[in-house]
Amino acid sequence: MERLREVGCRVPEDIFVVGFDNYANDQVAKVGITTYEIDTKEMYRKFLKII
Repeated sequence: MERLREVGCRVPEDIFVVGFDNYANDQVAKVGITTYEIDTKEMYRKFLKII
């Protein structure tokens, strides 16, 4: 997000940043971001059904 700001983008006004698996480093972000959680057990179950 810092690099986005350096090139003139406003976060979150111009660009939304989303975290993965509820990971958000507030010390780096300096702004609250949305994250989403992955149900890894369910993902593995579905994967095993495919193979």
